[in-house]
Amino acid sequence: MEPNGSIVTRAWITLDLFAERAARIMRTGIAQRDDLDTLGSQVQIRVNPLDPSKFQIRRERPEEAQIVHAAAVLRPLIVQRDPVFHGKVIKALGVLAIGAAEQWRTLVSNEREAWKQITTCARWDVQVGATNGEWQTKTRSDRAIAMDWLYADVVHADVQRQDAIKHIPEEERLMAGLLLVRDGVVYTRSSLNLITALEEAGSLTPRPDPKH
Repeated sequence: MEPNGSIVTRAWITLDLFAERAARIMRTGIAQRDDLDTLGSQVQIRVNPLDPSKFQIRRERPEEAQIVHAAAVLRPLIVQRDPVFHGKVIKALGVLAIGAAEQWRTLVSNEREAWKQITTCARWDVQVGATNGEWQTKTRSDRAIAMDWLYADVVHADVQRQDAIKHIPEEERLMAGLLLVRDGVVYTRSSLNLITALEEAGSLTPRPDPKH
């Protein structure tokens, strides 16, 4: 069953908007790093050669400006009301790939499931409290911290979000934000590659003729 012309037109418009946004994302310093796959998981350990019991552990990350910039550029893909929200993009791709072979449609489905994890997947948890035990925060995942950081420190100054992470150290916020950005870049690149592959294989419904 072929989708009607107006639906196809809207789907192509969505993919075109995504391609423009994705191009901006892929131009960020984070996206162009050779170590993208391991970004946010690299650890540097410094040991005192005179006393091996004394050591420092430091997680490596890009400059704050790079993380903040990439997060701001990525944000439209995770905002439901935005025209390039990932759910709308993959839905549009599904519309255009409705006549594609099953293997292609499976890849589109897999892409949809991957994107659903962008705001929920987590790698570590943080809990902060007073040394005397008088108070402690609720345990928060890195992804929950990243989403609060995005709206508290980056694109907005949301008071509730600021309150939610007021006890989270700045370094932890940035590391959480870095992991969010890293995943967003990886998913964006994957979606771009899938769209290109489908189009090159002739498995997408063609763009409607503007003369009709």
